[in-house]
Amino acid sequence: MSLLYILSEDDTDDLFYESCLERITGGKFHLVEPRRIRKNGGIHEVRRSLGAFTNDLKAAAGVPSSCFVVAIDNDRAPDHHNGHQRLSGLSRAE
Repeated sequence: MSLLYILSEDDTDDLFYESCLERITGGKFHLVEPRRIRKNGGIHEVRRSLGAFTNDLKAAAGVPSSCFVVAIDNDRAPDHHNGHQRLSGLSRAE
């Protein structure tokens, strides 16, 4: 069983990425408890937690079968239907 470190915007994202990796690799992972400061922290919490997450990467460098995921999704996408308000003035990329 491999260790899995995920830094994402919320717990639901963690479960999604873990399931994707298990399906893609056919393996099982032990999800290391995320360092998220508050539930559903969003992009700002991900950015704020990157330093601590980097320390996790350094600590796990010698551990075989460790995987790492950092993810920020685009809630402002035109087809995102999760109750987010569409912002005006977004670039084409956003």
